Amino acid sequence: MGRVRNVVLRSHAMCTGALMVRSKNDQAWWVLSRFAPLLLAVLLLTGCGFQLKGVGSATVTFQSAYVQADGARADVTRALNNMLEASSVQRVNRLADAEVAIRLGPTQYKTTRTSISGSGDTGSELITMTQPFSADQVMTAQALVQGEAISYRDRRIETGGLAAAAQELESLRTQMANELAMQILDRVQRAYEAQRPKPLPSETLAPIGDAAKKGGTTP
Repeated sequence: MGRVRNVVLRSHAMCTGALMVRSKNDQAWWVLSRFAPLLLAVLLLTGCGFQLKGVGSATVTFQSAYVQADGARADVTRALNNMLEASSVQRVNRLADAEVAIRLGPTQYKTTRTSISGSGDTGSELITMTQPFSADQVMTAQALVQGEAISYRDRRIETGGLAAAAQELESLRTQMANELAMQILDRVQRAYEAQRPKPLPSETLAPIGDAAKKGGTTP
């Protein structure tokens, strides 16, 4: 009987420990799911300098930029301006002073219901932000690139805690704005670099010196 009792007590302890671990894991997962978007937004805001001077692995090579926002969301425009500054690109207020002009069109913001709760309300939704843009080289009035940057986020809607839900939504929008700005600056830089004059090969350069000009060697 004593041995059976010890086995029963040991099994009870193991089950209790497993429940405690599961409870702690559930709590940790709940905390992570709540604050992960906020932490990611902070990382994007503090680390969106593209390694302090580059977009991805490339380096931003133009020196100044003029940004014109025609109906673009304020958070997208702000994110683009911050990334330009982090890449050591001077933002100017006059078009004539800029090397590159970046124009942002009206931002398209769309939500699509992806699931329905048991009560018939929206359980989750897909958020889509589309940002039209174009860029020109100011001195030559040459178009560099024109297109759209797109960002998606799938959001689960919680029925309780309206303040937390609103904070989560704002965090998602900040992430998406940074992602759009990153896409825009990356494509502008690629287009700018593609149209830059390529340096001549070294072997095509004429040799320097009087002897070379005469086509022979000096006595």
